[in-house]
Amino acid sequence: MARLLLKIVVKALDFIVSRLNARNIYFGLNLLASILASLRVSKFVRVNHDGTDWIYRWGKTGAVQPVPNYDPNSNLADIDLFFFDYFPKTGDLIVNLGLENGSEIPSFCDSVGPNGHVFGIEADPACYRRLRKLKDILQLENLTLICSAAGAYEGEVAFSQNQTSNANRVMPLDGSFLSSILVRQDTLQQLLLPYGITEVDYAKVNIEGAESEVLRGILGSKLKVKNWCISCHDFIGIETRTYEYVRSWLSDANYMIKTYQPQQLTTPWRNYYLYGSIRNRSGILD
Repeated sequence: MARLLLKIVVKALDFIVSRLNARNIYFGLNLLASILASLRVSKFVRVNHDGTDWIYRWGKTGAVQPVPNYDPNSNLADIDLFFFDYFPKTGDLIVNLGLENGSEIPSFCDSVGPNGHVFGIEADPACYRRLRKLKDILQLENLTLICSAAGAYEGEVAFSQNQTSNANRVMPLDGSFLSSILVRQDTLQQLLLPYGITEVDYAKVNIEGAESEVLRGILGSKLKVKNWCISCHDFIGIETRTYEYVRSWLSDANYMIKTYQPQQLTTPWRNYYLYGSIRNRSGILD
């Protein structure tokens, strides 16, 4: 009974907070958003609006989001998916390509410790702004952020601007997509070159259908990635089908390939994750 009542209260609060935010009514919204977030994680969460974004703080972690009704549980919602095949170790170097607002960043930075490092590459300027705030708020000294798209070549590309930032992606430069901005793009190797990075322990890629372009961009390069976690986007539509290409690329590059298990019916995007790891002849990770 208590759980049902809590669920009803949370749903009602979520509705109220969303409506107030949609109407730009901020009086009392910090308090309501804090109560809503706290109820969701059963611990105190402080939420405040800095004039542009919503800042969430609880315990030693936090989030920076465009909305006041973010569920703090989302920070850990996909960690099992990202670390299904490989869990980063202390001292590892991680490349996180396509962070959106960085819900997984606290876990990534914590997993590699102070002697490791995380490179976050995000093309969306608004998401990049929030990521910089998150880095400062949580004092993530082992995080470096790069504002750029990653692909097969250097230059400018169109980047869509949808109402929800998790659907934004690189688009053709032909004016066919009405709401878009121009962003810079480079190959993954070139983006990491200024930092002297030629070997990566773990790379997570979630860039809404452009993952095959990233792999094309590092063909023949000196960049070595030991472990891949790649989200393919066949579930979106024909124009973003990359699963077969990514699988073939990993196979041709002699990676041991895995898929996420068990397969999901309610969250089909999880079924399109591919994992690749380099192992020696003894089956041990290099």
